[in-house]
Amino acid sequence: MTGVNRQLRSAVVVDPVRVEDLPKRRRIIEATPEDTGTGQACGAVVEGAAVVFLCGGDGTVRSVIAGLVETDVALAVLPAGTRDGPAAQNTDLPDGAARPAGC
Repeated sequence: MTGVNRQLRSAVVVDPVRVEDLPKRRRIIEATPEDTGTGQACGAVVEGAAVVFLCGGDGTVRSVIAGLVETDVALAVLPAGTRDGPAAQNTDLPDGAARPAGC
């Protein structure tokens, strides 16, 4: 794929005709050295999130999971760690990016 911008690590494609109030439905919450994801995940639950998209390494994965325990909030993992920790080793997430059909 020539001309691919490898700086973009994730994208969400939304049909604005089907999704009302799009600005209210999206939010990026950054982890901090003091709170590596647990508080942010808890806050997302309190604010009514149905899905938390996590982009980070094993430490962030563990922290966000801790904030979602005993909730019905779904978790989607967008791996961005070194791929050598427990979360990477215990999942079937692929290491490389596959070329999608039609691209």
